[in-house]
Amino acid sequence: MDDLRVCGFQSDEIAYYQVKDATGRVIVYFANAGHLFWAIPAGAVSARTSLPSWRLKTSPDAVPIVVYRNPRFSLVLYDDGKVPVWSVEQPDFDSTRYIP
Repeated sequence: MDDLRVCGFQSDEIAYYQVKDATGRVIVYFANAGHLFWAIPAGAVSARTSLPSWRLKTSPDAVPIVVYRNPRFSLVLYDDGKVPVWSVEQPDFDSTRYIP
């Protein structure tokens, strides 16, 4: 994961984050205001993005890789070698709520 770079900026109390690969291609893009997170479609293919309010089920074979962490949330890549899932996870996340 050394070839990934997380970039962020803030505008009008909304924080925007994007992950780029070594070539500068946007892999995943999301925003945050307060406790609300939302995915932003960007790049060649929209990434599967799991959010605190919209959990996606990950493969039991997926290896979790923490790509970014700050006091409010972590960005974790669940990679099973097939379909990666990017997950925004908060410390108080309720792990019992999943959306397949």
